[in-house]
Formats: sequence, structure tokens, C-alpha cells
Amino acid sequence: HDIPTFILDAPHVLDFFDIIIVTRGRGAFWLDGQRHTVRSGIVLFTTPGQVRQWKVKALDGVCLFFTDVFIKEFLQDASFLHRLPYFQADPRRASVQLAAASTRRMRARLEAMRRELADYRRDSMHLLRAQLHETLVTLAREYAGTHRVPPRLPTHGVVSRYLELVERDITHRHRVAEYAAELGVSPGHLTVLCRQYAGRSAKQHLDNALVTRARRMLLYSDESAA
Repeated sequence: HDIPTFILDAPHVLDFFDIIIVTRGRGAFWLDGQRHTVRSGIVLFTTPGQVRQWKVKALDGVCLFFTDVFIKEFLQDASFLHRLPYFQADPRRASVQLAAASTRRMRARLEAMRRELADYRRDSMHLLRAQLHETLVTLAREYAGTHRVPPRLPTHGVVSRYLELVERDITHRHRVAEYAAELGVSPGHLTVLCRQYAGRSAKQHLDNALVTRARRMLLYSDESAA
């Protein structure tokens, strides 16, 4: 309710990570064409670059958004965000329903961050980063328990960088060899690392990113199928 222009009926893209805990309202939330039912206690996750759209009534809640740099500089762990099960996930599984008690606890965490922002001090950034880290890990446990997903393994630095480059350059670079050259490794070695640390080959990651990009364009642009 503090951000009256927050809800956009038109499809839109964020360039930061976004987590919303709904406290009131009903309707639908679309993420890359996948529909999620909006109701009290549901948590919705948006990864940068995903296309989303709202069709809701009387929505209210708590919104937590941040850039990857804010958390990476604190943790010095390039793969942390990639290990969270709800980011870079299947859009159909980009939400989790919290029980009433969990909703209250999570809302209290976010309200504490909100108070810290309102009374910002010289050391507030350190506390906010620690609170964000704790919140992300707690939500990962809730999500993994609900969706029964195994924990993601730590990601090799080259693999993390490859995934970031694909997300950034997929519109104009479609060959694994191009990315491997920028990373200073051979395409074969990159494929071995991707299989070992990310569960899929470099080519499979690239193809998946292309399909996702094409799907977004078909759903949310006037481009032809060609």
C-alpha cells in the first residue's frame, strides 16, 4: 500500500530479484505465461528478465527486492543465488504457500528490515545484508520442503559466469564456443563443468535459454513465429 504504482496490468520485466508475500487480495499472477493463484500467505518469486503480469483485486503484502550485487558483495559467493531453488526455476514453480505461522514469522523478518530502512544508520547496510541472507535461506527451506526439490550443489565459478553470460547475451549469441572463448576454456571443458555442477550440458543450458526467450517473445510481443 506504500507503492501505489506497484501493480502493472501490462506485461513487464524486472532487472532485479523480487519476492512478495501476499497478505491480502485475490486474483492471478502470471510469470512467463504461467499462472499463479494469488491469495494470503503465498510467496511469489521473480528472477530478473522474467515477464510478469498481475490481475488482482485489493492486493497488499510485503515486497523484498534486491540486486545480485547487493548480496554477492556481502557473501563473496558467486553461486549463492544460483543455489536458491526458487530463482532460475521453472516458472510453474515460482511460488510457495506458507502456513499461517510461517507467514507471521516471515512477515516479522521483513518488517524488521523495513524498520531498519526507515531509521537508516551508517551500519544499516551490514545488518540488512545479514537479514536478507537469513531470509533467503529460510525461504529456501520452506520452498524445498513444499516442492520436495533436492538442494542445489555449489556451482563452479566458470559455470556461474557462463549462466550469467547466457542470460545477458542470449539474444545475439547462440553458440557454446562463443561463450567458452570469453571464459577462457574449451567448449568440451565447459560442457564437463556444466554437467558436473549444474546437471546439464552447456548446450542444454543454451537451448533452454533460447526456448525461454522465444516463448516470452511469442507471448508478449507482436513478433511473428518466424
